[in-house]
Amino acid sequence: MVVARPLFSLLAFGLLAACATGTQSDPTPPVSSVKSNSSECTNGGVLCGTSCAILAEDPANCGSCGNACAHGHVCVDGACAASCPVGNTSCNGWCANLQEDIRHCGDCGTMCPDSQFCFQGSCLDGCPSGLTKCGSTCVDLTSSAAHCGACETTCGAGSSCVNGACCAAGTKSCNGRCVDVLTDPTNCGTCGNACPSTTPYCYSGTCG
Repeated sequence: MVVARPLFSLLAFGLLAACATGTQSDPTPPVSSVKSNSSECTNGGVLCGTSCAILAEDPANCGSCGNACAHGHVCVDGACAASCPVGNTSCNGWCANLQEDIRHCGDCGTMCPDSQFCFQGSCLDGCPSGLTKCGSTCVDLTSSAAHCGACETTCGAGSSCVNGACCAAGTKSCNGRCVDVLTDPTNCGTCGNACPSTTPYCYSGTCG
């Protein structure tokens, strides 16, 4: 009994030492467990260094963090370009629509207050009659292909917005309706051209 007690103490000490050693050598958390940088930014931005950047527009981080456009160039859809698209103005490398950009309303550098938005180059508190505020600008929901019927509804490529409804590509607005003038007997070939009773059908835009 006299010998067993020291042996038990030595074993217990060894177990404690092993546990302590294991704790000190725990690996760092896997990368997948680290919070994504992009989740720390808003409005589609990602964290580049210590600040958030919109890679589709930022000339200092165009397409990826640290990819700066050459002097005099701009960032368009994440790629450096020599000039802005038609209807946009370069504001220190950023392409802005001066008619509706709250950061550059009317001219470069004129920012609207948080409570206002930019419409036709002026900072306003509310939309004019017949228009609806979508994001930071006013739109006509009956004709805007980007906001057709509702701010969140965008018509597909080649389609148009008629009376708040998206008209598919190949159709045309006739009296507020989306019609295919190639097959519609009441609008055959063009709006208002109704096929007579003798040739009541419309084929490829011709009555027959």
